[in-house]
Amino acid sequence: MPARRRAGLLGGVALLAVVLVYAALFLDRYLDRSFITYRYALNIARGLGFAYNPGEPVLSQAVAPLYAFLLALGARFTGNLPLLSNLIGAAAIGLGGAALFGLASRASARAAVVAAAIYLTFPLLWVTLGLEVPLWMALGLLAIWLHEAEHGPFAALLLGLALLMRPEIAALVCILVADSLLRGRPFRLLPAGVFVGVASVGLLWSVTTLEGSGLPPGLARGLVAGVPPDALASAPLAGLAALGAAAFHLSAAWLVVLLFAPAGVLALPEQRWAWPPLAWAALHLLGLLLLGAPVYAWTFAPLLPGLAVLVALGVDLLLKDIRVRQVQWAAGGFLALILVVASVQSVAQLTLVSPAESAPWAAISPPLVEPQALQADRWLRDNTPPEATVGTTGLGVLGYLSERHMFDYYGSLQPDLAQAVERGDGGWWLSRYAPDYVVLRAGEYQSLDGYAPAADSWFIAHYAEVTRFAGAASDEEPLLVFARVEVPPPLEETLIGLVRYPNGLAINGISTDFSLDPLDAGRPGRVELEWWLEGGEVPEPQHVAIRIQSRQGTLAALEGREVDFSRWPQRRLITTYHQVDLAPAPAPGIYDVAVGIGADPLNLTWQTIAQAKVPIPDAVYLGAVSGARAEFGDVALNGYRLVSQEDGLEVLLMWQALNPPQADYRVVIQVRDPLGAIVARLEAEPLEGAYPFSFWARGEQVPDTYHLSTADIPPGDYDVYVGLIDPDDRRLLTVDGRDAVFIGRVSVGGG
Repeated sequence: MPARRRAGLLGGVALLAVVLVYAALFLDRYLDRSFITYRYALNIARGLGFAYNPGEPVLSQAVAPLYAFLLALGARFTGNLPLLSNLIGAAAIGLGGAALFGLASRASARAAVVAAAIYLTFPLLWVTLGLEVPLWMALGLLAIWLHEAEHGPFAALLLGLALLMRPEIAALVCILVADSLLRGRPFRLLPAGVFVGVASVGLLWSVTTLEGSGLPPGLARGLVAGVPPDALASAPLAGLAALGAAAFHLSAAWLVVLLFAPAGVLALPEQRWAWPPLAWAALHLLGLLLLGAPVYAWTFAPLLPGLAVLVALGVDLLLKDIRVRQVQWAAGGFLALILVVASVQSVAQLTLVSPAESAPWAAISPPLVEPQALQADRWLRDNTPPEATVGTTGLGVLGYLSERHMFDYYGSLQPDLAQAVERGDGGWWLSRYAPDYVVLRAGEYQSLDGYAPAADSWFIAHYAEVTRFAGAASDEEPLLVFARVEVPPPLEETLIGLVRYPNGLAINGISTDFSLDPLDAGRPGRVELEWWLEGGEVPEPQHVAIRIQSRQGTLAALEGREVDFSRWPQRRLITTYHQVDLAPAPAPGIYDVAVGIGADPLNLTWQTIAQAKVPIPDAVYLGAVSGARAEFGDVALNGYRLVSQEDGLEVLLMWQALNPPQADYRVVIQVRDPLGAIVARLEAEPLEGAYPFSFWARGEQVPDTYHLSTADIPPGDYDVYVGLIDPDDRRLLTVDGRDAVFIGRVSVGGG
């Protein structure tokens, strides 16, 4: 057997051993995020369709469909999807390493071993077992290897499948097409047809089935919904720096390995096979920079083969320059030792040390399944009805075993929730959906993007903690489970016109879960405001207050909080929810529902957008109410009572709305002498303007008391008349043609 072939064979066996050892160490690590895909796979296997919540629209960013279908196929043979997924990932890492080994063997067996060893021992792919990333990378590397071997149809098939898993593979497609053109290879219809066919079928399916960005799973979620909570960084360069720092803290030996990469650049002109993986890394990174989207650690996976190739070429070039065989072996052994140290230190920290968020290397490892989340998931399965809905900030494993309908705070399932998080509206999801159960960390219960459920009277009135689960370590936050103890009343819309404020803000609608007519009292309530931003930017957070106040200044409710409009999209209807505590017993009358907006809470621009009403309660009056009935169109005077007092005359009038009054009439009371001359006159609205006629309902009776001074009237007997005047100062006539009704005779002074 030739020495080169024997060295390659021995290197391949050693690399296989590495894969087996790493697989044994990482198979029992389960990522919380991967359980989202497992639930999709279970629903597919059970015939419930491609959905997390059966019957709910699918979001493409939540899962890679091809990977979910693969796991669904495996679910027919095993019920342990987490283990199956990890096994697929380990095998895929081995396949990717084998493809890279085959590519680099074109340079030398030594380069092949080094490139594959770096790919297999660097922990980036191993910590993503359970995700589609290892398989996606394997498909890309196998496609490059087949491309180099001129097996175009098979390479095209793998690229098409990879595209359906993660659309970023399009960068590699462009690279391989360009490489074929530069090499002068003839255009072949079969590979192009295979790729276009697979991609078209997948694209057609995704467009007709998925909702969200269109292609799975991509980077669009970051562009739409801000920075996901488990993201590595908000921008690619910051993410790359964080990944490098995490690798250095895992083992400083990785920095030594990377030092061989510059030498590899010198060998590139003679190694044509190395250009596709390097160009893939470069184009992928360029795409990330152009998008500027939030990134995860595994977002940079396509950079790993390129770096491995550069290091392998650098090592091969340097060792070739060493003429003394013993020195060459010593240098090779030193490099092997460095790789062993780097891999052992990395694996030891990742598998033996708790991946706390404070660990300097934690950025490279996605969050693992937490014991308290697993306990909460089982509790939901065993203690809640199958149709229950659950709201949570940590989707993952929490919805896998329980199989309950989930509302994900960060919007992996519901796009409107992701948009609310982007706006910084932490309480929007609970007011919008009011799930049957809510699962929060203890810290989230105190504050969630500026919203504090623990201080929200509406949340406290409708939810109660039923259980909690402590973490494995004393410093881990417990997980709290809340059950809804009261079903919130439905929101009822009140029709209003567009109410404009400064800075291009406008309110287009208002809805409440409490009645405005009659106004509810003594309970927490919800107010939904529908906003419209007409253009321009609101430079700073605004204080938005809701006030329910009578015409006489009596407060029935007052609430305020800050809203950051600068993070809102323009020319789109957006809702906010506000909790108000309604006064226990508001006085009868009409109340203005007003919204105030301003940067200073003490200096707001107030505008009335709706009215509420506290009707006159049924009451018992001392003394008789007498008199003949008189009708003034849609208003009737059913009775009256006159009482002489030292300082004047008290007039009680009992009104009734025959139909809803069409205008705000004014009541006119006249005191006339025996010749008919008016000696005293009073003009007023009911309840001193607090209860205008136009707010009266059909059949409503309204008693009203008026005080008329008689200090300037000479002693004697006088007649008292009552009439109504419309807003145009025209007198209303009774059905028999009178403009005023005689209600009694009184004596003033000595009369």
